[in-house]
Formats: sequence, structure tokens, C-alpha cells
Amino acid sequence: MGDIFGSKSDRAAEQASITPAEVETQSAGQWSAVRADGDVVAAPPPMKDTPLEETAAATEAAAEEEAEPFGGVFGLLADAVGSDDETPPLAPLPQAPPAQSAAAPNVQAAAASLTRERARARNLTNQRQHSEAVDVWRGVVASGGSENDQLDLIASLVRSERWDAAEAELDRFPQARNTERGLMLSAIVYDQQERWQEADKAYADALAVSSAPHVILNNWGVSAMSRGQHEAASDLFVRALRHRPDFANAKANLALARGLTGDYSLPAVEFSEAEKAAVLHDLGLIAYRRGELDEAEQRFRAALETHPRYYRKAADMLLKIEKTRGGVADL
Repeated sequence: MGDIFGSKSDRAAEQASITPAEVETQSAGQWSAVRADGDVVAAPPPMKDTPLEETAAATEAAAEEEAEPFGGVFGLLADAVGSDDETPPLAPLPQAPPAQSAAAPNVQAAAASLTRERARARNLTNQRQHSEAVDVWRGVVASGGSENDQLDLIASLVRSERWDAAEAELDRFPQARNTERGLMLSAIVYDQQERWQEADKAYADALAVSSAPHVILNNWGVSAMSRGQHEAASDLFVRALRHRPDFANAKANLALARGLTGDYSLPAVEFSEAEKAAVLHDLGLIAYRRGELDEAEQRFRAALETHPRYYRKAADMLLKIEKTRGGVADL
């Protein structure tokens, strides 16, 4: 999507993620919520793509983009050109250096330091060391960082589940609420505080300016699921898939929203074998938690048969069901 969530002009939304508050847990294990960057978290079931985090590859690419941010601005000097006259030129009279020349190295050093600190903060984020990343981003912002650095600080506060601090930073940076990324961060904070009307407005405002509506609609659907509004969530995931039919998170979330209403059938969307197996497994977990062991067993067996490799999670759940029944599973 036009990099509206980050990197130089904001990072790609689909490379972003955040662990939401746990709405439900269950004793048989937890259905998995795999964010777009591969983060697997205990969750309410849906997968939420939030504008917060980039993959290691995206970070590396962003670092390469920013490695030489001042080419053509600082440190480019014309080559010395000799005289065509064979007579050695007179030595120039001493002149006072331009007023800015003494400051230029300091400006370069400060800019290089900011670039290094940004890279360090992103590396900490990729390592899930979010509290440490907050400290680094605070330093970047205090050293004259950009508006996007301020948003990265807020994003790290959200990842650290420091909701009050994140809201305080949003209040200190009100222009953020006029950007897609800032609106998405605001919506996440409102979701955690169960300020549903404000969250809905933030999602709607973000959707109005988004170049990636499938991401906004998917996240809005996750918000609806966290409120127990599974049918409304399903509608939002369907809308997301109209914009991008291959969006894996929305496909999986649609199946889970239907499963939470008791409909364990797969929606009429195209899944890869691995995607289908994962969704069947998660539907089996929902049925298991509800005590519907026959339904759960069917889904786990289907997941085991569908996955292109041996699917240990599904096999483990089949063993658990057989132990519950006092039998032995034939795997």
C-alpha cells in the first residue's frame, strides 16, 4: 500500500502488528493470532494488522534508505581544479571561514547519530524489546526527531501496553490524529479503554484517508470481535476481502468470526493449504472450548490431513480429545 505507515513516508500497514488485550482464553491451548509480520500471540481470535511494526526485511530496507539521508546536503565538496596556466597560482589571501563551516560537522554528526538511534530502536522493536525501544525513541524525539519518530514512540508505547502514556503522547502531538497512522494508533488505545464510539470514529476517519482500506477494515473487524459483535465483524472482514481477496489475515478472521457464532464451515474464499489447515485448527479450538468434541475432532483431523507437512498442533489436540474420552487416537 503506498508505505503510509512507516519507513521514509510511513511504514507499510501490513508489516505492522500489536498484541491486543486478551478477551478470551481457554484451557485447551489458545487459538493463534498471527499478525502480518509473523508474530504469534495469545489473543482474542482475530488477527489484527496495526500500523506499528515492520519485518526485519522492511527494517533493513528502511535502514538502507536512511543510511545516506544527507547526500547532496552535507559534506559534498567540489574537486580541486588545477590552473591551465603553467605558472603556479598565487597563494590566496587568508580568509575567515564561512560562519556555518564550523557548525557543519556538528550537524552531520547529529544527523548520523539520529540515523543510528532510529536503526537501534527498530532493531529493538523487531526483537520484541518494546520497553527498551520506547527509551530510544524518546531520545530520538528529544534530539529533534521527525513527526514520524514521534509516531514511532507512540507505537512502541502501545506495543508495551502503556496505554495512558500512549494517549498522553497523542494529546501532546494532536496533528497525529489527522494522519492515517495516528488515527489507527488512537483507535487501538480507544479499543483497550473500551471507548467504542471514539474507536469507531477513529477507524472511520482512518478509512476515509486510507490507501489500504483492507487493513483498516480488518482492524475494525477485530475491534468488533473484541466487543462480541461477531456478525458485524464478519461484515467488516468481507469488506476487507473485497478490496484485497488474498489478504490472509482477513480470510482467517472471517472464518473465526463465523466460528464464534457456531458456524464451523469455511467461508467461500480461497485458502492455501497451510492457511486452510491453520483456520481448521483454530475452529477446532473454538469447538473444543465449547465442549463440542465431535466438531473439534473433525476440524483437527481435517487440519492434519490438509497441511502440506505434519501438523503437530492438530495432532496434539486430537490426542487431548482421545485422552478426554479415554481412548487412543489413530494418528
